[in-house]
Amino acid sequence: MKILNKDSYLTHSSIVESFYYFCKNFPASNEIEITDNPYLRPMYFEEEWIEEIIQNPKDHSNQAEFFAQKLLFNIYEQDLLFLPEEMNDEKHNQYNIFYDENIRTAGKIIKLILESYLFSSLSADIEATGPWNADYLMNYFFNDLKDFDTTESQSLKVILSSVDPKRALDNYLIQCCGDFLTEASGMSRNILGNYGRIQSELFKVLIDEYGYGVHASKHSTLFEKLLNDQGLSKSSHTYWNYYLTSSLNIHNYIHYVSDNHRNFFKYIGALYYAEATYPHICAQISSTIKNVSGNNAETAYFDEHVHIDYYHKQMVLNKIITPIINKYDNRFIIDFIKGYEEFKLVLGSLEKDFIEQVFLMDSAEIRKKEGYSEILFSKEKDKSTISRVTDEDVILINDTSHSINVYYGYASQRIIKSREKEYIPRGKLYGYVGS
Repeated sequence: MKILNKDSYLTHSSIVESFYYFCKNFPASNEIEITDNPYLRPMYFEEEWIEEIIQNPKDHSNQAEFFAQKLLFNIYEQDLLFLPEEMNDEKHNQYNIFYDENIRTAGKIIKLILESYLFSSLSADIEATGPWNADYLMNYFFNDLKDFDTTESQSLKVILSSVDPKRALDNYLIQCCGDFLTEASGMSRNILGNYGRIQSELFKVLIDEYGYGVHASKHSTLFEKLLNDQGLSKSSHTYWNYYLTSSLNIHNYIHYVSDNHRNFFKYIGALYYAEATYPHICAQISSTIKNVSGNNAETAYFDEHVHIDYYHKQMVLNKIITPIINKYDNRFIIDFIKGYEEFKLVLGSLEKDFIEQVFLMDSAEIRKKEGYSEILFSKEKDKSTISRVTDEDVILINDTSHSINVYYGYASQRIIKSREKEYIPRGKLYGYVGS
């Protein structure tokens, strides 16, 4: 899908201007971790990344995709309300900027371009053809899930085998923060309107996520308690600089299929995959947390999902998917399958990405490779705190007279002295700052 064409009222220059106008409102920060300020989300970008996103090539560069995910993340979250624990004049000003009408308008202009860039190829990867009906769909789900409860999460295995399991666990939980601290916000986009009994059944799932109005039972509150117990901040996006491309992608995908109601039935397919698989995954996460942090560690968030998602799986299948088929025949079955398979791919990409990031954090020595390029750390300290990825293997050379800190995630920093080098593999998150 090409957003910009000869019939569009948007010109290339107006789109580029909208990108720049939106991005300039997320400037660099001197802090790698930003506590109790949900509006401060620094981004670094190059002009060629914007051009790539607009042109929408089949093969994405790592840098442009990382940038696009962060952009789209912020655009979606301008529809959500964030308030800090404490408000001062600086945060009040940033609050007004984050929700500014002109900035939001610029975001809306570029949103469709970002969605096309990030998700059109994902949709193209899933093909579902043939005489699908309810029986075919139920057999498809059954056969795909029948062995799932015997599988072992590779991400959790890597946490336990890491040289620093606590650090690996903390970074795993941080990847969940973008979604779990605003849990069910994407789902809530689908509750508006009027579409009969199905709407009420979906609302039952939603109110479970929100603890039936009891704040202490709200799922995001349970996750905040878990973060506190692990010694992590519960503030939204404290760990903005540590979010991987793939974890941003999960959050964005849910909003993508929820924001445009043409994708509603894909969302239902994705929801079913989530509810069908989360009980087993959450049981493993709970066990891993206790293995790393002790049997008394806080795990109520994941324990609750082991319990409630078992029922949500049945509710989504029997009270939402089946009634839709009964009411509308087979016309939305392909959408159910696409959403189911797309979300499976999105979750799988995070597992691969996270495992490789832990390996990078665990690596103690500079690794030498042929075919790398070099980047020099200079005095651009205003940009250096912002995380990024590269499109090729690089050697980072400290070209200053002082040491710098290179980070690959939470509690994962290495001191690089003057003229020392650090190998950084392509596609992996990193950042650096002068000491």
